[in-house]
Formats: sequence, structure tokens, C-alpha cells
Amino acid sequence: MTGVQTCALPIYVDEALSIAEGKAFGAMVIDVTLAGDSGLMLMNFMKHDHKGVPVILYSGGEHDQPNVEKMIALGASKFVQKRNGSELVAAVKELCPLD
Repeated sequence: MTGVQTCALPIYVDEALSIAEGKAFGAMVIDVTLAGDSGLMLMNFMKHDHKGVPVILYSGGEHDQPNVEKMIALGASKFVQKRNGSELVAAVKELCPLD
């Protein structure tokens, strides 16, 4: 991957799936608790259609811990707390280094 990349910020699982359809990307940042469905459901769909793409879980709540643990067990690459933007940037850079 070269240059600067952009991203979409969907709020709903179906919106995320629609945006990702037919596209290639270097990593997924998934909110554990998306509106309408769950980040776990989205991760399962995305990992099926985008094998090998790393997943960064992004969550702000302690109540999300059981889902975070499930998602890590199912193949998520990293977990980052929402209040730590610099850690999210570092995780993306680690998983998607620019050439």
C-alpha cells in the first residue's frame, strides 16, 4: 500500500457491508457495539469476504469485554480503547505499513 488512505465511518452493520462490497482495503476498525447489530456479526461477515484483512476492535465500554474476548478468539488482531486515539493510529500503522 502506498500513499494516504481514507476510510468510511458507517454506523450500521448493513451500511458497512454495503460500503465494503467489492472493495479491497488494508485493515478494518470495527466498533464492538454498532447500532442495529453487533461488531461481532460484522466481523464474521467481513472476515468471510475479506480473508486475511486484519481487524482492530475499537470500544469505549467495559461492558463490551465479553464480546471483545469472543472477537479476539475468532481472529481479531488488536483491541484499542476509544479514548486512546494515538493507540488506534499506531495499531493501523502497525497492521498497514505504508510503503
